[in-house]
Amino acid sequence: MLAKASETMNEEGLVFVKEDLASPYTEEIAVLQACFVLFNIPQSGAVFRYMYG
Repeated sequence: MLAKASETMNEEGLVFVKEDLASPYTEEIAVLQACFVLFNIPQSGAVFRYMYG
């Protein structure tokens, strides 16, 4: 993925992407986004409305 991104991003952008991928929350965010798609939940403030009605 980084090789593909390096074709269009500058060094500063690549540093940001590398930091983001190293974050412990990256996997959790990906799972949450997959749930939005799976359950057809709009993403704008959806988590709180879905969980807390």
